Amino acid sequence: MSGKLFFALLSLGLVISIWAETGRSQSMREQAQYAIQRPAKVDILPVDQLNQTTRPVRVQVVLRTGAGQPVAALEATTVEVTATQPSGQIVRQSVAFAPGEASKTTELSISESGVSKLRVRHENDQLLESTNYVNVAPLPKPPSKPKNRFKKMSKVGQQHSELRLPNGFTPRGGFPRLLRAALYQAPNQPAAFPNTVAGPQLMLKVSGENDAEGVRADGVAFARVQIFYMGSEPPQKDIKVWVQPSNGDISANPIIIPRDQLMGEAHWTSKSQVAAATLTVAGTNPHIPFAGSSEARVAFGAPILGIGFLNPPSKITIVDSVTLTAVFFDANGNPISTGTKREYRFVSNSPVLRLLPDHAAVDPGAADFSTVAIPTFVGESQIEVASPGYISKPQKVRVTGLGVLLMCIIGGVLGGLLAFINSQGKLWARIVTGVIVGGVASWAYVFLGLPNIQSLILHTQISVLFVSVLAAFAGVKTISTISKALNFGF
Repeated sequence: MSGKLFFALLSLGLVISIWAETGRSQSMREQAQYAIQRPAKVDILPVDQLNQTTRPVRVQVVLRTGAGQPVAALEATTVEVTATQPSGQIVRQSVAFAPGEASKTTELSISESGVSKLRVRHENDQLLESTNYVNVAPLPKPPSKPKNRFKKMSKVGQQHSELRLPNGFTPRGGFPRLLRAALYQAPNQPAAFPNTVAGPQLMLKVSGENDAEGVRADGVAFARVQIFYMGSEPPQKDIKVWVQPSNGDISANPIIIPRDQLMGEAHWTSKSQVAAATLTVAGTNPHIPFAGSSEARVAFGAPILGIGFLNPPSKITIVDSVTLTAVFFDANGNPISTGTKREYRFVSNSPVLRLLPDHAAVDPGAADFSTVAIPTFVGESQIEVASPGYISKPQKVRVTGLGVLLMCIIGGVLGGLLAFINSQGKLWARIVTGVIVGGVASWAYVFLGLPNIQSLILHTQISVLFVSVLAAFAGVKTISTISKALNFGF
C-alpha cells in the first residue's frame, strides 16, 4: 500500500512539474513574440553615395525589429546620431520619432573629407545600436587651363645631333616643355618624367549591429562589410573584391563596386558564436591596393532577442515575498546565457511593490538572475527587467489583502477565545477585544515590519495568523488585568 502511495505522489509531482514547465514555456514564447513585433534596434544608412564637404550629408535613421524589418515606433522615441570624422572630431545630432514613424532623415555637417564613422543609439539604451560608414569627398578642383609657353632650346641640347629637328624646321615660339625635358637628358639616360600622383585605393570597413558581444549569431543579424573606392573620380568600370571569412556566410562574394559608384557592400552573418571572427581580402579585379588593413575582425555573440521574467505571478498577497527570476532569451523564447558581463535593472512603476536588488550585473555564462518582490501595500504594480539594448514585456502584479484580513480576524477570535478560557469573563467582550487588538498588531506587522524584513519564513499568511492570535491573547489578558484592578467588569 505504501508503495502505491509513493508512486502516486511521484506521478502527481511529475504532472505538476510538467504543468509548471509548460506554463513557463508558454510565457516565454509570448514574450518572444512581443519582442519580435517591437522595435529592437536602430539602424543608420547614408542616403547618397556621392557626398562632398561643401554640403550636408544626408542619413536615414530606421527603427527595426530583431529580425531586421522596419517597424513603427510605439511611443515617442529619441535617438542620438554621431559622425566621427577622420581627425576624431565628432558631430552630434538628435532625431525624434513620433508614434507611428519607422524612419527619419536628417543631415550631418561633415567638414572633413575621407571615410567617417556613423553611429546611432537610443538615448536610454533601450534598443540595440548600429554603426555605418560614409565617404565624403572634397570639392573637386576646376580643370587648369593649358599653358602655351615655349622655351628656347638650350645649347646643350643643340650639341646632340640625334635630337636635332629636320633642317629648315623651327617651331614657332620655341619647344614644348616635354620636348625640352627630353633634350635636357644626358646621353644613354632615361627620360625624367614628373612625379605621378598616387592612384586610386580601396578601403575595407566593417560595421552594423552592435550588442554588448558584437553581432548576434542568429543567422539574421549581420555585420555590414563595405569596400570604399578612394579616388578623385568614380571608377569607370565595375570593381570586384573577393573576401574570405573565417566562419559564417557572405551575402555577396565578390563584393562589387559598380561603375560610377564609390562603395560596394555585403552582409556577413553567422550561426556560431565566435569571439574574434576574421575577414580577409583575397583579391581584386582590377588590382587596386588597399589604404590601411585588408583584414577585419568581428565578434559574433549570443543570439539574444530579449529579456524577461520566467512565468511571473499575476497576483500575490500583501505578506508574500516572491523571488522573480529573469533570463535572456532567443527568438523561440528559449533562455540563453550571455557570453559577457551585462548590467541589468528591475523596475516597478509603483511603490506598491519593492524589488530588491533593483540593479546588479549578470556574470558571463550565467543562465538567469533574480530579485525579490516585497509588497508594501495593496494595489497593482507593473514590473519589468531591462538591460542595455533590451527591454522586457511589462508584467502586471496585483497585491491583495483580503486573505490576510481574514487571517487577522480569525487570529483575533482565537486569541480572545484563549483569553476567555484562561481567565473567564465575558466571552463576547474578549472576542471583540481580541479582534481589535489582533487587527492593530497584524496591521503594524504587515505594513511596518514585513516590508523591511526579507526572511521568507515570516512572509506568509500563517505568520500573520500567529501574530494576530498572540497579540489578541496578550492584549485581552492585559486589559482583563487592568479591568480587575479598577473594578470594571470585563
